[in-house]
Amino acid sequence: MGMRLLIMACGIIVLVTGLGGGSADAQYRDFLGGSWNNPGSALITNQLLGRLALKRAARRAAERDETPAETPAPVTPVDRTFRPVADSLMVRPFAEAFAADEETRGELQVVFSQLLAAFDEQCRQEGARYDLARAAALFVAGNYSVARAEEVTEAQTDALIQDMRDNLSLSDTFRMMDDAGRQRLYEALIIMGLFPPVGYQDGVEKNEPSQQEMFRELARENLKTLFGVAPEQIRITDAGMEIGE
Repeated sequence: MGMRLLIMACGIIVLVTGLGGGSADAQYRDFLGGSWNNPGSALITNQLLGRLALKRAARRAAERDETPAETPAPVTPVDRTFRPVADSLMVRPFAEAFAADEETRGELQVVFSQLLAAFDEQCRQEGARYDLARAAALFVAGNYSVARAEEVTEAQTDALIQDMRDNLSLSDTFRMMDDAGRQRLYEALIIMGLFPPVGYQDGVEKNEPSQQEMFRELARENLKTLFGVAPEQIRITDAGMEIGE
């Protein structure tokens, strides 16, 4: 990410906090709740957590040299990509959720569009554009790295992407999602996966602890909203993602 994008992200957060304390916070929470709880995004939480529970049980049984009662079923891969139906579908809704005036919304739309473009360029170079598994992995890794102050390695990222591929492949809901639904989920995951680390890193470089804490709390809230557990219960390893009890 360039410094221009980092500086813009910082300025936007100042505008957001200036909207008025609790009202801005409530607006943000309401929007995230509505977004993550729609049928297209709830599947990431419900099916992933179920599969993680089976993985945890299998690991514990292996540690005791026992046969687990149930193991994760083999996964038949499905197409996790989509064909874009518009330049963007979630940039404006996110901007409207964060800001009350049109000027601030316009600034937010520029930044959110840049976040999407940065991720798309990386995926384009790797020959893997519009992949929901990559977007979901980005969301988890980006927020985890800020909330837990732990870098996610390349090997851990690869394992996390595989977890998300398996999760999506198991979902009948995802199979039935049209391109518009997949694009909305994809953009939401990218925007809220990149915004916290971009803003946090800017706070580090400017030596502003309050900004760092603001983005750390945003990252923590994102993880809690999606998975329903505290970030301390989430762990990313070379084997993928684990959620403790």
